[in-house]
Amino acid sequence: MDFGRLILFLFLNTFIFLPWYGLQSRQSHTVASRLLIASVLSIAQIMVSIFLLGLPKPLLTAVNLAILNVGFSSILLIFVIARRKLWGSLRDLSAATIEVFQTINRETILKILALLTAVTIVWIILLGAIYPSIEWDALMYHLPAVGHYMQQQSLADPALPMDAYSKYGIDGSVWVNSFPKNIELIFLWATIMPGHDKLVDLVELGFGLIGIVAVYALATRMGVTRKWAICAGFLFFLTPIVIAQSRSNLIDLSNSVLILIALALLYPGRARRQRNEIIIAGIAVGIVVGAKWSGLMFLPVLWLMLVGQRLYWNHSSQLPKLNKLLYESVFFLGPAFLFGSYWYLKNWYMYGNPLWPFRISVLGIRVFDGVLNNTAVMAGTFPDQLQGMNTAQMLWASWRELIIFGYDYDMKLGGLGPFWFVFALPAIFYLFRWIIKRRDIAQGLIFVAATVMLLLHPQNWWTRYTLFIAGLGAIAFVKIRASGYKPNIARLIDIMVILTVVYSTIASWATSYYQPVKIQALLAKRPALRTGANVRPEIISQAYDYIVKKTAGKPANIAYGSGLDFTYPLWGPDLKNRVYYIDPLDLHTWIGKLKDKRIKYVLIRTNGPEWKFIKKSSLFTRTFHDQRGGYEVYAFSG
Repeated sequence: MDFGRLILFLFLNTFIFLPWYGLQSRQSHTVASRLLIASVLSIAQIMVSIFLLGLPKPLLTAVNLAILNVGFSSILLIFVIARRKLWGSLRDLSAATIEVFQTINRETILKILALLTAVTIVWIILLGAIYPSIEWDALMYHLPAVGHYMQQQSLADPALPMDAYSKYGIDGSVWVNSFPKNIELIFLWATIMPGHDKLVDLVELGFGLIGIVAVYALATRMGVTRKWAICAGFLFFLTPIVIAQSRSNLIDLSNSVLILIALALLYPGRARRQRNEIIIAGIAVGIVVGAKWSGLMFLPVLWLMLVGQRLYWNHSSQLPKLNKLLYESVFFLGPAFLFGSYWYLKNWYMYGNPLWPFRISVLGIRVFDGVLNNTAVMAGTFPDQLQGMNTAQMLWASWRELIIFGYDYDMKLGGLGPFWFVFALPAIFYLFRWIIKRRDIAQGLIFVAATVMLLLHPQNWWTRYTLFIAGLGAIAFVKIRASGYKPNIARLIDIMVILTVVYSTIASWATSYYQPVKIQALLAKRPALRTGANVRPEIISQAYDYIVKKTAGKPANIAYGSGLDFTYPLWGPDLKNRVYYIDPLDLHTWIGKLKDKRIKYVLIRTNGPEWKFIKKSSLFTRTFHDQRGGYEVYAFSG
């Protein structure tokens, strides 16, 4: 690892963040709100810079990204300093940090939760430094998108088997061009700037830490004291599936954290709603829309929550002008469209379907054609244990966690931990009853919106897709806990919570992939041999390792065949190789394109059309064969 580039990368991120933080009003926003706003705007700036350089011309390089972002942030920083806003904001941040540490130091429960959080963060960072990327979805499409964009210095769709399902069976490449990829742009940023993929494994950890602040901010706006708001933030981060996702290259944690940020900014507390908070909430939700299709369902729910709050205030004559509803809707939906629409418009233009590759029908009428049926794809991931259950039964079966043994990033049942089932879920029901009794419309709409988003998601039993409910569950618990109990009962509740969270956190540290024995075995290997095939040989062929070893000293151009689940390992840890898919139209054309791309190695499966071509040509020499899965590597001498 080049530590010089690492330091520069960390400095650049700080340099982008500081002006946005200093720009926020000290009178109108708490420190927590300013941190959230600056985080969203920093992410937005990075995304916009990537779009500007990646479209329409191939200018997407680390140098160009650095120049563009340093230039813009310098102008913004000069403006902030000229208005004498930065130093006061930094003093506020320093004072707030000291107050948080003093609060933690006074409370035993907070000291224990803070210690667990700190150890967990260090543990995740160590795993990120030791382990390669091993998640199925990450290797299939999240990270290959990063590899292709870096390789071609552009966001243009690479040439991939877009109709792979209909021609050759399962092929991971079909998702690279079809899924919306806003969060993958952040993965790209964390790879292209340092020049390797070691830090990309920690992107979700960064979102997890922002999630602590988001839960804290929402809790304080809902009337929770600093002590219990800090507690809620820690409880969210220590949710087992949050810990597991923090080490992954998936995008579920980042999406849920952005939803929590939007909820925090849209909830006004007792003050008038700030216009810029609505805009930032719109940007946050727009990033979610442009990251995952479920964002299309979440956006109208959050907008209706905003509308409901405005209508209630108008009715109570606090803010009687109805035109504010229109303004706020534009301020929210406009940024959401701006940051969420690109990938759908791109698919619509290129493939005739914004949700390509899925077929879209309304009332039995085919609206958009595709190569996949969404129902059939989801059925392939549906757990047998949930067959025949309705939504309530499925959620109950998943949340009570009676049929799992440990916590993994992609676990289909469970993941919210015993704290959710024993403490948070009952607290939500009790708090909702209290909200109805008090007629607290603002708080009620927050929980109603979260419930509707949960129920709308077609795979809501899969807890990684709706992690935002863990944050609301933590807030509900601390509101009930802070409402007042006799000292002995309060002490007993705290002890039970601590024991529950300590157990689930420790269980989250040593999952099936990160057991001490496996870590010890991996550390015994040289860094170059700590590959995905050594960690998860059941899904990652040794053929990938063979190519990485052969190209370690001298990068090469690699071609891969049809029917491969994964392509990302072919780039190598520093993404120096060049990786191509060449459509096997016919033998002559295929070989001609291999020559044009100066291909040195070809990775294929023995059930693909390329294997049949190779048998007819003397230009290929088999150099590696993996019987499991039928993977073969050929040297090409054309």
